[in-house]
Amino acid sequence: MRWQRVHGFTLIEVVLAMAVLTTGSGTLLYAAMAAGRATVEARRADVMQRAAVEKIEQLRSLSWTSDAGAVPVSDWSSDVTLAPVAGISGTGLGVSPTDTLATSVDGYSDVLDADGRWLGAGAAMPVGASMVRRWSIQAAPAPADTLVLQVVVVPFTVTGAVPTAAAARGTNGVWLIDLRTRRAR
Repeated sequence: MRWQRVHGFTLIEVVLAMAVLTTGSGTLLYAAMAAGRATVEARRADVMQRAAVEKIEQLRSLSWTSDAGAVPVSDWSSDVTLAPVAGISGTGLGVSPTDTLATSVDGYSDVLDADGRWLGAGAAMPVGASMVRRWSIQAAPAPADTLVLQVVVVPFTVTGAVPTAAAARGTNGVWLIDLRTRRAR
């Protein structure tokens, strides 16, 4: 009697193939999920960066110069909690309280949604709030007539008296610092 060779797979080969396929599929799924999370975090970081730059530029656009007679010209009244800057009932480039980067203080903070759109100002957190933007305006010790502008943007989950560096660095937030010096025209 002759044995004929049967073409096909044995049970062991099928089990091994399924194990390899399952392991490979699981690895690909994990990699896809990690890439998705990284994409979401990168988008959030980009929105927070744009929000911080927008606020620094808004503060830099306010009058801080001298007229032809070397008389200081300063904007002490624009409402910088709005975009674009409007009104005469705000703080302008007025020196802020010392804790405005750690806590939400009226006139020195606002709330944004996940796309960086303005939702409101002050300590109130409206529905849809995703991040808090806070800024500080301080007089520099030297040179004279110089302001230190700082902006921190942190996710909404960071609340309370959180140190500025920890809030910005520990939560993938943004912390920008700029100097503005008065000059004669």
